[in-house]
Amino acid sequence: MNKLLILACTILISILSCSSKIDTSKIIGKWNVIEFSANTPDLSPAVIDAGRIEALSSHYSFLKNRDSNLKSNYYKNGKERTWNYNATSNILTIKNKEKTETGPENYKIESINDNKMVWLQNLGKLGSLKLTLIKE
Repeated sequence: MNKLLILACTILISILSCSSKIDTSKIIGKWNVIEFSANTPDLSPAVIDAGRIEALSSHYSFLKNRDSNLKSNYYKNGKERTWNYNATSNILTIKNKEKTETGPENYKIESINDNKMVWLQNLGKLGSLKLTLIKE
Protein backbone atom coordinates (compact mmCIF):
# COMPACT_ATOMS: atom_id res chain seq x y z
CA MET A 1 0.00 0.00 0.00
CA ASN A 2 2.80 2.43 0.93
CA LYS A 3 4.64 1.66 -2.31
CA LEU A 4 1.49 2.40 -4.30
CA LEU A 5 1.02 5.72 -2.47
CA ILE A 6 4.66 6.70 -3.07
CA LEU A 7 4.34 5.81 -6.77
CA ALA A 8 1.12 7.84 -7.11
CA CYS A 9 2.71 10.86 -5.39
CA THR A 10 5.81 10.64 -7.59
CA ILE A 11 3.71 10.53 -10.75
CA LEU A 12 1.55 13.45 -9.59
CA ILE A 13 4.58 15.59 -8.70
CA SER A 14 6.28 14.88 -12.04
CA ILE A 15 3.09 15.75 -13.96
CA LEU A 16 2.59 19.00 -12.05
CA SER A 17 6.21 20.08 -12.32
CA CYS A 18 6.38 19.48 -16.07
CA SER A 19 3.01 20.80 -17.16
CA SER A 20 3.70 24.50 -16.58
CA LYS A 21 7.30 24.59 -17.81
CA ILE A 22 7.91 25.90 -21.30
CA ASP A 23 11.06 25.14 -23.22
CA THR A 24 12.21 28.65 -24.15
CA SER A 25 13.85 27.30 -27.30
CA LYS A 26 10.31 26.89 -28.67
CA ILE A 27 9.87 30.69 -28.48
CA ILE A 28 12.95 31.32 -30.67
CA GLY A 29 12.02 32.01 -34.29
CA LYS A 30 9.70 34.04 -36.50
CA TRP A 31 6.01 34.13 -35.59
CA ASN A 32 2.98 35.55 -37.41
CA VAL A 33 -0.29 36.50 -35.71
CA ILE A 34 -3.13 34.58 -37.38
CA GLU A 35 -5.98 35.06 -34.90
CA PHE A 36 -7.06 37.95 -32.71
CA SER A 37 -9.94 38.11 -30.26
CA ALA A 38 -10.82 40.86 -27.82
CA ASN A 39 -12.79 40.67 -24.60
CA THR A 40 -13.03 44.45 -24.21
CA PRO A 41 -16.69 45.34 -23.66
CA ASP A 42 -16.07 49.05 -23.03
CA LEU A 43 -14.07 49.68 -26.20
CA SER A 44 -15.82 50.75 -29.39
CA PRO A 45 -16.02 48.27 -32.27
CA ALA A 46 -13.96 50.69 -34.40
CA VAL A 47 -11.06 50.57 -31.90
CA ILE A 48 -11.26 46.78 -31.68
CA ASP A 49 -11.30 46.47 -35.49
CA ALA A 50 -8.25 48.75 -35.80
CA GLY A 51 -6.47 46.63 -33.18
CA ARG A 52 -7.40 43.45 -35.05
CA ILE A 53 -6.03 44.82 -38.36
CA GLU A 54 -2.74 45.84 -36.71
CA ALA A 55 -2.42 42.57 -34.77
CA LEU A 56 -3.04 40.41 -37.83
CA SER A 57 -0.31 42.29 -39.72
CA SER A 58 2.22 41.60 -36.93
CA HIS A 59 5.34 39.47 -37.39
CA TYR A 60 7.49 38.80 -34.31
CA SER A 61 11.08 37.54 -34.34
CA PHE A 62 12.61 36.16 -31.14
CA LEU A 63 16.37 35.54 -31.06
CA LYS A 64 18.44 33.41 -28.65
CA ASN A 65 20.22 36.50 -27.32
CA ARG A 66 16.81 37.83 -26.15
CA ASP A 67 16.58 40.45 -28.89
CA SER A 68 13.28 40.73 -30.69
CA ASN A 69 11.82 42.55 -33.67
CA LEU A 70 8.25 43.46 -34.51
CA LYS A 71 7.13 44.23 -38.06
CA SER A 72 3.57 45.27 -38.82
CA ASN A 73 1.49 47.73 -40.83
CA TYR A 74 2.50 50.40 -38.31
CA TYR A 75 6.14 49.30 -37.91
CA LYS A 76 6.96 48.61 -41.56
CA ASN A 77 10.74 48.90 -40.98
CA GLY A 78 10.58 46.90 -37.78
CA LYS A 79 10.75 47.79 -34.10
CA GLU A 80 13.79 46.64 -32.10
CA ARG A 81 12.86 45.05 -28.78
CA THR A 82 14.01 42.61 -26.14
CA TRP A 83 12.16 39.66 -24.63
CA ASN A 84 12.18 37.61 -21.47
CA TYR A 85 10.19 34.59 -20.32
CA ASN A 86 9.33 34.10 -16.65
CA ALA A 87 8.66 30.39 -16.03
CA THR A 88 7.11 31.01 -12.62
CA SER A 89 4.35 33.28 -13.94
CA ASN A 90 4.38 31.87 -17.50
CA ILE A 91 4.68 35.45 -18.78
CA LEU A 92 6.47 36.56 -21.94
CA THR A 93 7.60 40.19 -21.55
CA ILE A 94 8.51 42.23 -24.61
CA LYS A 95 10.19 45.61 -24.08
CA ASN A 96 11.01 48.36 -26.54
CA LYS A 97 14.70 49.23 -26.70
CA GLU A 98 13.92 52.96 -26.98
CA LYS A 99 13.15 54.47 -23.58
CA THR A 100 10.71 56.97 -25.13
CA GLU A 101 8.34 54.19 -26.16
CA THR A 102 5.51 52.72 -24.09
CA GLY A 103 6.16 50.27 -21.28
CA PRO A 104 6.60 46.53 -21.63
CA GLU A 105 3.96 44.23 -23.06
CA ASN A 106 3.18 41.14 -21.00
CA TYR A 107 1.64 38.04 -22.52
CA LYS A 108 0.69 34.90 -20.64
CA ILE A 109 1.59 31.94 -22.82
CA GLU A 110 -1.56 29.84 -22.79
CA SER A 111 -0.03 27.15 -24.99
CA ILE A 112 2.97 26.55 -27.22
CA ASN A 113 4.27 23.78 -29.43
CA ASP A 114 6.77 23.63 -32.28
CA ASN A 115 4.65 25.74 -34.65
CA LYS A 116 1.81 27.40 -32.70
CA MET A 117 1.68 29.73 -29.70
CA VAL A 118 -1.31 31.34 -27.94
CA TRP A 119 -0.95 34.53 -25.90
CA LEU A 120 -3.34 36.12 -23.43
CA GLN A 121 -2.86 39.81 -22.63
CA ASN A 122 -4.52 41.24 -19.53
CA LEU A 123 -5.58 44.84 -20.16
CA GLY A 124 -6.77 45.43 -16.61
CA LYS A 125 -10.18 47.11 -16.42
CA LEU A 126 -10.40 47.22 -20.22
CA GLY A 127 -10.49 43.42 -20.50
CA SER A 128 -8.17 41.07 -22.35
CA LEU A 129 -6.83 40.05 -25.75
CA LYS A 130 -6.03 36.63 -27.15
CA LEU A 131 -3.52 36.20 -29.98
CA THR A 132 -2.70 33.02 -31.86
CA LEU A 133 0.63 32.90 -33.67
CA ILE A 134 2.16 30.38 -36.05
CA LYS A 135 5.86 29.85 -36.65
CA GLU A 136 7.29 30.50 -40.12
